[in-house]
Amino acid sequence: MTTNDHPQMTKKQLIRYVLTALLIGGIVLVTAVLPAEYNIDPLGTGELFGFSKLYAQPAADENNLETVQLNFKKLSIEEIGSGQDVPIPAEVDDPPPAEQYRAREDNNIEVLVKAGKGIEYKFKMLKYGKTKYEWSTNDGSILYSDMHGEIIMDDPPKEEFFESYTEAYSNNMTGTLTAPFKGKHGWYFRNKNKEDVTVTIKLKGQYQLFDKQ
Repeated sequence: MTTNDHPQMTKKQLIRYVLTALLIGGIVLVTAVLPAEYNIDPLGTGELFGFSKLYAQPAADENNLETVQLNFKKLSIEEIGSGQDVPIPAEVDDPPPAEQYRAREDNNIEVLVKAGKGIEYKFKMLKYGKTKYEWSTNDGSILYSDMHGEIIMDDPPKEEFFESYTEAYSNNMTGTLTAPFKGKHGWYFRNKNKEDVTVTIKLKGQYQLFDKQ
């Protein structure tokens, strides 16, 4: 003969537990979730306990949803860099210089990318020179960017060899570059939005700017 020693929960107890759980969930929602996820802090608990610091401002507001919802084409490795039929210039094998360009820093290079248009911005680097870079759009708009390098040649062929480093759709990017050869390095930006976009570029390292872009 067996007996059931498990405690039996009455209907009133079950209702009480459910209501208690709902009450606790509501408190957590108002005091923590709303301030952290939506920057809504009706009781001031988000600021008091630091939950409001977890809130991240969206890249675009409701009036700019078109910017972040563009239907971008998927990028693939077959589309980057020169094709295999493009000869690699002999200058690729040139030795690095005894001295690199003097280190410098430029924090506010502005490039205007007109709506529906593309533009390049390049800087000069010597072989094995090192440069840190950062760029961002002024309003969070997303652009297509292709960071690549081209060898500086006295008599370049009709179809020049170039090396792609990064190709992406983004509104901000940062990284480091060690130049594989002496040449022009930088970005091609393409603006598929309906408004002009300004890109701010920051550079720090061993490079020189062109007098005119």
